[in-house]
Amino acid sequence: MVPKAPPAIASLDGPHPAANRAWRSLGEPSPATVEMLREASRSKPALYRLIFEEPGRAPVYAKRSLTSDLALERTVYEDILPHLPLTVPRYFGSCRQSDGSTWLFVEDVGDCRLSDQTPEHRRLAAHWLGQLHRSAADDPRAARLPDVGPGRYLGSLRAGREGVRRNLGNRALTTADRTVLAGLLEQLDAVESLWPVIERACEGLPVTLVHGDFRPKNVRIRDAHQGTALYALDWEMAGWGVPAADLASAFGPGMTVPIDPEAYLETVRGRWPELDEGALRRLSILGRIFQALAGAEWASASLIFESDRHLIRPVGSMRVYRNHLGEALRAGAENLGWS
Repeated sequence: MVPKAPPAIASLDGPHPAANRAWRSLGEPSPATVEMLREASRSKPALYRLIFEEPGRAPVYAKRSLTSDLALERTVYEDILPHLPLTVPRYFGSCRQSDGSTWLFVEDVGDCRLSDQTPEHRRLAAHWLGQLHRSAADDPRAARLPDVGPGRYLGSLRAGREGVRRNLGNRALTTADRTVLAGLLEQLDAVESLWPVIERACEGLPVTLVHGDFRPKNVRIRDAHQGTALYALDWEMAGWGVPAADLASAFGPGMTVPIDPEAYLETVRGRWPELDEGALRRLSILGRIFQALAGAEWASASLIFESDRHLIRPVGSMRVYRNHLGEALRAGAENLGWS
């Protein structure tokens, strides 16, 4: 992966020709304006926002990829989410253009985010996740998604470690930067040495559809007729496995949306009556490790930049991931008997 520095939002005077052409191929009217929110990179598709003149009509997010057919997200939106009792953004469809690009269109449900300081929001997130995990557990369509068990995250660990090692010679890294990266490498080695223990800790836990990136940036809320509704965006990391990555913040600090553990257990009790606070705590600890490993892999790709400005973010992220791994390992030692 070779990420690019995020561009500023650019509002165009008229519709972007490619976005307009792809959108209209679905039988939809032209937008009044197209905003480019993100340029394409090898790791992320380009992202646009289509805005309409029609009063009350919600904007639409448009993803465009030249290197992928967005098959995973299309499968989730087309074949799985319509059959689950969840609030989800409206999916308008996808299309493939003559230039080889694939487009995917999803409703913009607004910018209101959850507050981890609001108990009602934590309960809302717990209920939504519980509904997702419970209702998808017996869905054969979801079971055909990529595996998101411990094997995926062992791969992230090794890829992230290799990315850090490969770029330690970057001349733009400061002494303090190298100290952060060296500390992360130590943490990654410590986690890998515990991997058989981590795999055993996953045994006997529920297996279901996992969002995989249930972080604040990918979750929105808005008022509905029956109360506040939650919407999860960006299913690029979705898969089938233990739902640890979604539950990292059930106990202790994590990168996912904080949830109310009691509300989650109450929501899934009918499907997994044996799931108790101890098992949920185990999922949370595993999730904090998995999320940090996935993040470290992603951030390691940005260490190629020989620029102080472009290294600030990935090195800062590595410091966060190192701390999360250290805290999760301590929690594992205290609660799960890891040594």
